[in-house]
Amino acid sequence: MKNAPLLECIATEAQRQILSFDAQALSNTLWSLARIEHWSQALIDAIGTQAIAVGNELTTQEISNMCWACAKMWSFHMPFLDALSSAALTHIAETNPQELSTLAWSYAMLTLSNATLMDAVAREATEKIGEFGLLEISNTSWAFARQGLHNEPLLEAIASAAMARIEDLKDAPSSSTMIGTSLVPTGIYSIVWSSWRTTRASLARAFATRARELELPPEVLVHGVFTMDSEWGRMPYAD
Repeated sequence: MKNAPLLECIATEAQRQILSFDAQALSNTLWSLARIEHWSQALIDAIGTQAIAVGNELTTQEISNMCWACAKMWSFHMPFLDALSSAALTHIAETNPQELSTLAWSYAMLTLSNATLMDAVAREATEKIGEFGLLEISNTSWAFARQGLHNEPLLEAIASAAMARIEDLKDAPSSSTMIGTSLVPTGIYSIVWSSWRTTRASLARAFATRARELELPPEVLVHGVFTMDSEWGRMPYAD
């Protein structure tokens, strides 16, 4: 529920009291602003500045939630984002699959190049890939493909995990879900596109074939990827 007058009052009072906010309060407030899409640049900046000051108190959940919020609101407070990246690197071994995929997704959504963080996420995700659900696999795969990062151990792990978990889609909702500012299907499109984008067309086709065998609802966007791949394959190349 979005009540603009109430939110403006909260934003004003939160800025006044921001120095008393601990890490959880900062994370909850920023996440809430993003969740209901209430843009208060002054409060976002105040949260970022205070978060830098209490950076060593941030938990992995708070780090990933604030990264998601920044991506959702397309907020480029670079000192804040750099501090979140540094905190994430410090605690990367403690992150769970949802947090890892959220970190990767957030920096990819913001189109920020952070090789050190993405390498750390890749190493940790590869090690924990067996704990990833299909949504975490999809988001992680999409994030690395969007940034053009070809981490072979991670890509191999994603390929195996995706094929192993595809049956999870039998119980998944058929509708799409809003993640950040992009409409991301809960089905197979993100993994198919990511596989194709990272030059693994055979995996994309194997994944789609398995989806048909499981009689999952067809996805128009998946057909679009294969049509595009087919047409690109027919394009002549100049000498």
